[in-house]
Amino acid sequence: MKRQSLVKAAIIAITAILVVGTTLGAACAPAPKGVRDLQMLGGPSGMGGYMANFALGEVLTKYSTWVHGSIVETGGVGENIMLVAEDPQNKMGYASTTTMALAMKGNPPYPGPMLKGRAIAKFGNVATPIVTLDPNIKTIADLKGKTINTQYVGNPHDDWVWGMLANHGISKDEIKITYLGFQGGADALIAGKVDATLIGNSGVPISMMPITQKLMAAKDVYAIQLDPADTAAAAKASGMPFYVDWIRKADNPGLPADMPGLGMSLYYFVNVEMDDDVVTEILRVLYEHLDEIKPAYAGFRGLTPEVFTGVRGYPKEHYHPAAIKFFEEKGLKFPE
Repeated sequence: MKRQSLVKAAIIAITAILVVGTTLGAACAPAPKGVRDLQMLGGPSGMGGYMANFALGEVLTKYSTWVHGSIVETGGVGENIMLVAEDPQNKMGYASTTTMALAMKGNPPYPGPMLKGRAIAKFGNVATPIVTLDPNIKTIADLKGKTINTQYVGNPHDDWVWGMLANHGISKDEIKITYLGFQGGADALIAGKVDATLIGNSGVPISMMPITQKLMAAKDVYAIQLDPADTAAAAKASGMPFYVDWIRKADNPGLPADMPGLGMSLYYFVNVEMDDDVVTEILRVLYEHLDEIKPAYAGFRGLTPEVFTGVRGYPKEHYHPAAIKFFEEKGLKFPE
């Protein structure tokens, strides 16, 4: 099993290299003397984030005369947030709104509130529906007495699920939670081992991931309908920026109906102390050469400059000041 996982990881890495149209070695080559070598921190999961990081690093090295991007794979987004906090000038990464919120609260594994991360550009949306094979499970209230799979212990999805259940007076003793991840949850749902599972999907527009497509092909799948009031209650109870987003039938052939899910924004982030001119140069390259980034990943097909300013769940001030200035000079608006 371990060997299969290693082979699969290698295939993903090689595919990423081929799609972008260059070699990882080129992206990671030492920067020439006098050039800022910006470490772009990735992670072992999150294909959209991985590809966004790789593609930006490649075009940055190609088109900037003084800021180059070196791709560095780490243990994950949580580690990246801590590394960016420790090195304001030479590291950047990508995060989701909920992961950053956990860091800002100082929840484990963070040593304390991590308050210096700032968005510079959004590149994706996520919607994570709760799906079931039981047509009688239609609402959150119908989950009482059921087994639900989320992702892993401590993930923000837990706060969302618990908060919505609590809004219906359902306690933790009245359901069972498993932590099998998205693929494991889909397999367990097909095998009848869980009654419902969360399953992540991302992109611009939000598109069904292969796990969702495989599940849809195997069984009749029903998305639990989400009352925005339940998500709002979960957000209030947890202090997390939860909201509902949608996987639209119009964007996904084969989807029987629009699916609501927990919404998140995916974005590049830096330390608030990063030099303004470095942030501006990163964004200049991103803005001027977006057409070379979009082919890197199918989920970027709808990516436009208007997406960059659309991080949801936070005020405009969550962006780095240089990013705010850059985008406002381009006439792009931030959410109210």
